[in-house]
Amino acid sequence: MSKYRLYLLGDNLDLFELWEIMNLLSDSDIHAEWIEAFNKLNQNEDVDHNGNQSATVSSCEFNIKLLEYLKKRDMISKKSRPDLKGIVLYGFRSGQIEYQ
Repeated sequence: MSKYRLYLLGDNLDLFELWEIMNLLSDSDIHAEWIEAFNKLNQNEDVDHNGNQSATVSSCEFNIKLLEYLKKRDMISKKSRPDLKGIVLYGFRSGQIEYQ
């Protein structure tokens, strides 16, 4: 995906559902790292509703925008944040992130 298309998508994330965003990203490296992160976070299952798994994606402008998109839609924990090693994502112990 070209940087220009990625920039446009990042500025218009609210117009799309997550599965549509993932389809648009399908030809990029960003797609693979988010799929891996979602699969890891989807392993969270418990009755306490607190995520026990975390995942990290690279820190770039688009990923930060997608992080805010996911937090706003309560798909990941509000504790998720940019860190020195990338963007650390925390899930919930209940519910799955539907991205396909």
